[in-house]
Amino acid sequence: SLISAMEKAGGGSEWERALQLFGEMEKRGLNPDRISYNALISAMEKAKGGSEWQIALELFERMKERRIQPDRYTYNALTSAMGRAKGGSEWRKALALFEEMKESGIKPCTMTYSALLTALEKARGGSQWETALELFAEMRERNIKQNTITYNALTSAMEKAAGGSKWELAIELFEEMKNK
Repeated sequence: SLISAMEKAGGGSEWERALQLFGEMEKRGLNPDRISYNALISAMEKAKGGSEWQIALELFERMKERRIQPDRYTYNALTSAMGRAKGGSEWRKALALFEEMKESGIKPCTMTYSALLTALEKARGGSQWETALELFAEMRERNIKQNTITYNALTSAMEKAAGGSKWELAIELFEEMKNK
């Protein structure tokens, strides 16, 4: 779709144009589907200079009001948008979204956890490293595969811990990753 192409524009999404096109679709009586909403939420996530997470969240709410069921891709894109917020992540909102996702019966995947760990890593005032470690443990309990992005976000959270780096934990995680 055209919105998807705008989302993938080099140097950051063309989110303003994608939003305008989305509005035109609605004015012409075309009902956007989940794919259109997902592409637009993803465009908000990839905005130049930091995400447009507030608009992404409004789109998410509008989607649900229209009884269009969000899927894992929807939740992942919105969580990622909250992690890429200008000035630091909206990690509390990302955690609440994560809980909503699980309550709605959608199973989180590696990408979900990685986006959430990134949001915790980029928290204003220092990472939420303890919560990040709890989520990492949850991934293991649920047998969800960890990848390089997962480990990078987690070790970066250790580096950016409020009150000083948790470098010892970061080294342990690095060694664990090497041995996988």
